[in-house]
Amino acid sequence: MSDVEDRDLGWKAIKAELRLADSSHVTVGIHDDQSNGEGLSTAQVGAFHEFGIGVPQRAFLSTTIDEKADDIAEFADKVYFGPLIEGRANAKVSLGLLGEFAQRQVQKTIRDGRSDWPALAESTKRKKASSLSGRKASSFVGGDGNPLIDTGQLINSIRHKSHVGGAP
Repeated sequence: MSDVEDRDLGWKAIKAELRLADSSHVTVGIHDDQSNGEGLSTAQVGAFHEFGIGVPQRAFLSTTIDEKADDIAEFADKVYFGPLIEGRANAKVSLGLLGEFAQRQVQKTIRDGRSDWPALAESTKRKKASSLSGRKASSFVGGDGNPLIDTGQLINSIRHKSHVGGAP
């Protein structure tokens, strides 16, 4: 009769992390209710621009996620799926890295702007320039400026949230 020794070399932990990952997700967007000082929340301002409600549409979130889907999937394989299956990572940390990557992609779109976004109206340029002084103001009115960056509140409100083990 032979003695069989069953040693777990990490498979139980890997299965537990995969079960946890199966019920986890990450969200990227504006998760708070900061006010823009004019009675609107940052989330409302973001939605107005994303969907073109009362302002020209400048979809910063959906276009980024659509256009960067392959990059996000590649990054997910690198820091999430592969490492989890290999037992080199846990769902919470990996999901956080994935969310941070997607967050940076959306912020980059806002920071860089897009050539297909409508230009700022002259009245908006003048309003933005009024908060500047001297040469900066005159060059701003002559230029175009980034339509989604005024105070920086919108871009700084883009965050990711990891929801490990279920819905928020």
